[in-house]
Amino acid sequence: MKFWDASAIVPLCLDQPESEIAESILKVNRKMVVWWASPVECWSAFARLNRERLLNEQAEKSAIDRLDTPWRRFCRQKRCANKPPAS
Repeated sequence: MKFWDASAIVPLCLDQPESEIAESILKVNRKMVVWWASPVECWSAFARLNRERLLNEQAEKSAIDRLDTPWRRFCRQKRCANKPPAS
């Protein structure tokens, strides 16, 4: 089990130089420990990349969807709610 912060989670949602490394670490150990506000940090990173024109709106939405799916699954089990801010 490893702690994953936003700098490790974002490459799992986007195609970045660190993506291959992050994916290989996740394959070895599927259990992730994350901070409860990690989605907010990731949404912020996606928005920043969009503002810097390094990520178009469709890619940003796709990254949010990739991040949101496991969080939604977890929240259904734990009865919590995490939603990205409205665009």
